Amino acid sequence: MAPPGGRRRYIVAERESFNSDWRRGVAEGWINPMTDTVVLTSIRDSLSVSPHAAHSVPDLPANVRTVRFPRSARYEQGRLEIEYEILEDDGRVWLARIRPIT
Repeated sequence: MAPPGGRRRYIVAERESFNSDWRRGVAEGWINPMTDTVVLTSIRDSLSVSPHAAHSVPDLPANVRTVRFPRSARYEQGRLEIEYEILEDDGRVWLARIRPIT
């Protein structure tokens, strides 16, 4: 069912590779599970209605995109990048990877 306004909602799910990266980030300190979880929830909500808003990534399939956001408040600079896949037939967005970038 489409939400009000007729926009399709995608189901946002996490691949095991994403969960593994998240756990590693928490252990290494570049993910703050208290604050970054709130940001991730907002990103998931956004991707559920606008997964095509980000540009595709050169040298990767057209359905693979990335979204970047600031690191947790513990860091003065840098960002995190989430790589995700859009599967139109399934109506899903799969969060595939998360990594720190400078």
